Amino acid sequence: MLGALTLAGAIMEHYDVKPTWLTKWRVRDLSAFGLADPAKWGASMTGSDKAKAEWLPEGAKVWGLRAETPRAAEALWSLIASAVFILWWIGAINFTGLGAFSLQGGEVSVTAAPIWSLLFAPILAWVAAGMAVDGITLWRPGAGRLRAFLKIPVAAAGLWIGWRLFEADHWATLTQGDQTARVVGGTTNVSFEALRAINEAGRGLADTAMTLGSVLSWALAIIMLCLAFDILTQMWRIATVKDC
Repeated sequence: MLGALTLAGAIMEHYDVKPTWLTKWRVRDLSAFGLADPAKWGASMTGSDKAKAEWLPEGAKVWGLRAETPRAAEALWSLIASAVFILWWIGAINFTGLGAFSLQGGEVSVTAAPIWSLLFAPILAWVAAGMAVDGITLWRPGAGRLRAFLKIPVAAAGLWIGWRLFEADHWATLTQGDQTARVVGGTTNVSFEALRAINEAGRGLADTAMTLGSVLSWALAIIMLCLAFDILTQMWRIATVKDC
């Protein structure tokens, strides 16, 4: 989710994309996104159908999908994001600027660590499995138990991939001229000491690599926590939800 949002924002900024829903809106339009009532927004996160239905005003549409079909809208967005990711992952499309950035002292190139080659096929299969679940959600939005059964192994696979990344430590290498610095991630970076180090870091190559490693480690840890919570949520739904 974090990667998809970041990628979408980068593309919109690079190509100067300004959709009307960002440039032309009224304060009262915020209710369409559930921001007008924090209580309803919080309740919607519980996953109950009633709460999700109340998250959007009756008859409201998001990209043509009515409020009565929140799962379909979520699955559609997920399918689109996953399809774009797979096309980028296999090299069918390329986004300039993702492999290099500017830093004090000149241009910095980013080289992926070997762990990404080892996990190329598992990550591709994981995203494709998620797309299959999204497709089933669009096809049979009322099949709650089936969807829950399928989401559990997908989330478990995501946890395994995340743990393999933590075990690898080395995630990327930054190169600036004849200088190199490793972007190192791992459980040791998920600490308050690491956050304090970010606050005290400079703008050199080594400090930038350290900052990236800590930020990405925290992001991965949060994603893994969400995946673990999703497994528990789906187990609860299997026990309580009836297909319609």
